[in-house]
Amino acid sequence: MQTYRLCLFVLISFLWSNCGEKKNPPAIPEKQQTVTSPESKSDTPLSKAYTAIPDDSMREKKSPIQATPPPPAKIPPKTSKPPGPPAYITQSTALMYAEPSDKATKIPHNFKVSENIYILETKMTDESGNIYEIPQWHKIQCSDGKKGWVKSRFIGRPF
Repeated sequence: MQTYRLCLFVLISFLWSNCGEKKNPPAIPEKQQTVTSPESKSDTPLSKAYTAIPDDSMREKKSPIQATPPPPAKIPPKTSKPPGPPAYITQSTALMYAEPSDKATKIPHNFKVSENIYILETKMTDESGNIYEIPQWHKIQCSDGKKGWVKSRFIGRPF
């Protein structure tokens, strides 16, 4: 009865110790060598040959698999920074001047209603130097690159 308990204890402890262990599957030999027994030279099935697996020292050492580096991250193309806050033309009768004055040289440009522009500078005075609470002139840049001064009543700003 004690040997039965001892065997049962050994069996349970063996199973318990191997429970949860992840074992690697048995390695498949790369090359198998055929070795014949020197004691028997007959052609019986038992004496023909048996295969022996070479030990680890005889196997070729393979370098570990090297992971290829990830491709370089694509850098987005540089976008030019807008020259100023966006705005738009409210009337096609707007005129562009070289200076913030009605007497200044006109810059030829045919404005369209809702044409996108950028505000570069704002002037709070009129031609006589009177100061106002709202801008009187805006220096703008058109989409074609032309720069000039336009009266503020012809310019709208998005909210």
